[in-house]
Amino acid sequence: MPTSQLHSIPYIRAARAAFTRLAGSRLFHFLVLGGAIFATQRAPSLDRRIDIDSRRVLAESARGGGPAAADAEAGETELLSREVEDELLLREAERLGLQRDDEIIRRRLIQKTLQLAEDLGGASRLPTEDELRSFFLAHAARYKLPEQVRFVFVSAATRERAESLREPLSQLAVGDGEPPALGDPVPVSRRMSATMDEVANSFGADFAAALAQLKIGTWSPPLKSRYGWQLVLVQERQLARPASFDDVRAMLPLDFLTNRRSEAIGQFVRQALRRYTVRVDGRVWTTLPPSQRTAMHGQDSAED
Repeated sequence: MPTSQLHSIPYIRAARAAFTRLAGSRLFHFLVLGGAIFATQRAPSLDRRIDIDSRRVLAESARGGGPAAADAEAGETELLSREVEDELLLREAERLGLQRDDEIIRRRLIQKTLQLAEDLGGASRLPTEDELRSFFLAHAARYKLPEQVRFVFVSAATRERAESLREPLSQLAVGDGEPPALGDPVPVSRRMSATMDEVANSFGADFAAALAQLKIGTWSPPLKSRYGWQLVLVQERQLARPASFDDVRAMLPLDFLTNRRSEAIGQFVRQALRRYTVRVDGRVWTTLPPSQRTAMHGQDSAED
């Protein structure tokens, strides 16, 4: 055996011993397994083809004013070049994953997906009369007409002035007619038909609460309001009651479309959930409660 080979034998034995020790270590196994996973894991697919429709680009530019006629050709070249540049930058942003940590982009993508879900569910189609009636019957409990009251009043700047008007008022028969030509001027109509909420908004909550306790056909004692002191005669009162289809017909199309948009999004989310394994604090979620969510229309980045 040549002398050079004899000299190399100890090194070979030492290398084999080192490899044997390394192969038996957990770190080695981890590195080998990690390398295998890394080597076999496919990178996200990237569409490397960019197709630009010049007619679309030029048509959109024309709607916005377009290039000057004297330099139309150079202007068109610049527009197409900018479109290609924009698309290249967009593709590179996607390749680098820049969209993942941008909250504005995230919200915008959520909104676009919500809008897509509504469109796929046919949410933009106007309802028929039969659909409106079916919707009303299914949700009739939500539609109620509030309590309404019809009354006339005489106003006074002070309580003493109001008290002085009580005797003249008791001599007059008003019934369902116009308010008496007595008292001080006031910047609202002295004959009103309104809901109790409307009365509270106009005269104040305390006045509305007192008005709700008055008997029909009898002049009240002086009641304090935002307009001074009022002597009030309630002519008619209608208690809150369930609404009929005709009562709420005007608001039903919007309610119907909102409900259909929400249902379309709910169906889209339920189907999407089946394609993922979702864990919240380690616990698997297989269902989601209905959120009644709808897409924002006419806004770029705000979420619901």
